[in-house]
Amino acid sequence: MPFGNLRGAFRLAAAMGILALAPGCSVMPAAAPTALEVENAPTAPFNQIVVLDIDDAVVSALAAVRAEGFAGRFSARAPAADLKIAVGDTLQISVIEQAPGLFSSPGGAAAPTGGSMGATSFLPVTVSHDGTISVPFAGTVRAAGLTIEAVRREIERKLADKAINPQVQVALAGGATVGANNATVGANSATVGGEVNHAEIIPLRPSGSRLLDVLAEAGGAHYPAFETTVHLTRGHREAAVSLQRIVDKPEENVFIYPGDNIYVSHDPKTFSVLGASTKVGRYEFGSESLNLAEAVAEAGGFVDAASDPSGVFLFRYEPLRFVKALRPDAPTDVDPTPVIYRLNLREGGGYFRAKRFAMRDKDIVLLANSDGAQLLKFANLVEAILTPVQSAASTVLTVKTIGTSGGTAVVTTSPVTTTP
Repeated sequence: MPFGNLRGAFRLAAAMGILALAPGCSVMPAAAPTALEVENAPTAPFNQIVVLDIDDAVVSALAAVRAEGFAGRFSARAPAADLKIAVGDTLQISVIEQAPGLFSSPGGAAAPTGGSMGATSFLPVTVSHDGTISVPFAGTVRAAGLTIEAVRREIERKLADKAINPQVQVALAGGATVGANNATVGANSATVGGEVNHAEIIPLRPSGSRLLDVLAEAGGAHYPAFETTVHLTRGHREAAVSLQRIVDKPEENVFIYPGDNIYVSHDPKTFSVLGASTKVGRYEFGSESLNLAEAVAEAGGFVDAASDPSGVFLFRYEPLRFVKALRPDAPTDVDPTPVIYRLNLREGGGYFRAKRFAMRDKDIVLLANSDGAQLLKFANLVEAILTPVQSAASTVLTVKTIGTSGGTAVVTTSPVTTTP
């Protein structure tokens, strides 16, 4: 075949290859779907996904959402009323008579009116396993489960016919000794465990102990406040709140009640960035709060040649009630509802909305590929195909065998350049 015809055949074959590959551009490998593919992709079996544009209404609605904290689940206004005595508690009991009598002593103090009175302080007495204490001349007195005031009145009642107008004082001197630190605790205590420096049972102050007071008694948390979650259980109620939120919002620093269980865990919040991002990966918040603009920046932003700033998508689950408030016609009854938030950063206002859009733990951000990215990949593929074809068409090697030497063939080649 003449060489001119040969090169024409190469060109024809390359052109036919281009036409054959063109319809396949949409199935070429890609780091992420385009915005159109995300919006129009089949959703089965997740056929109740709701797509919401991030506009001012959506941003305002999300900003109004408040996760329930301790203030909503537990009383924050006052300490527990009338703390109860428990087995193992130690009581200090004193009896004062109006005049010298059963409890008089040589060292009795003079009464303010100029008379004299008898006063006796007993050795500290510990509440036994059956919940009682033994008081001289009063006998056995029930104490466990009662308030200090109730025990005081009961002792006075039992001494009324033995002493002269007895006045009884009862004070909580301590509790059972437990733990490595020999802390004295009783029923008026709370348990603190988890990621604290000293997990132990903490006695509560009669005036009331708040959550941060108890955590301080336990030596504080191991990790930064924004990476730490405090779990509070009281009976059948429980809630979990970031320690940073408790520090920032005084109403979350609730009073602790006897028997409360406090568990501190290390839970750094994270988010993931996928698609046409400079650095695809999972990232930690690094602070108590983070917005969408900061999340995209943390991942290095968009890849210039491949990304579509009008296609920023965020995936998360939302309560069905919240979704229906924004989209009453949303075709879903799933609770929680899978939601795809869509943001267009080609609009100037998009950046301000991204700054107001708060990220949540485990959010997924997808930066979509641009339509032109696939076209660019296709062009690069065509160039890769045509380059060796053109090279072969421009130079033909001729081979000449000029002889043998010692049984070895000697071959020379020379390029022959032709014109079409």
